[in-house]
Amino acid sequence: MRLVVMAGYELDEIEQRVCEHFRDVPAEPRLPSKDGDSDPIVGKGVTNLEGYGLPFHPSSLGRVHRIVPVRDHHTLTLTWQFPSLRAHWRTKPADVIGHLIGHEASGSVLSVLKSRKYAMGLSAGVGDEGLSDASTHALFEVGVSLSKLGVRNWE
Repeated sequence: MRLVVMAGYELDEIEQRVCEHFRDVPAEPRLPSKDGDSDPIVGKGVTNLEGYGLPFHPSSLGRVHRIVPVRDHHTLTLTWQFPSLRAHWRTKPADVIGHLIGHEASGSVLSVLKSRKYAMGLSAGVGDEGLSDASTHALFEVGVSLSKLGVRNWE
């Protein structure tokens, strides 16, 4: 676990507040580095979260959530949860699937949606940030930038 704090306070006050609010969080396990210092275990797949399973309970899947846009832009996002893909870092299956779905050539998903005037853009894949690609799971998303006609025919 990492904690990043951005605040408009003096460093001493930030430290005092962090210590006060996070004192019950256990310290991260450390391993000796090559030069003898203790470094946090990073990217080694060492976590106590594996037993928790995927982030979304099956009862919460298969739902449509509509969010009123704050600007004139409509996106349809489809999300699938996978077990962690970190063990497959050499073959990168999510990148391969994302490339195939996100390809823009003739006959692609996007070219069909564009020919029907439903979409203007499409992206697919697992994000690089920790929320989408974690040690416990991966969230694969397909995002479609919809036209007004696409909004009316999203299904």
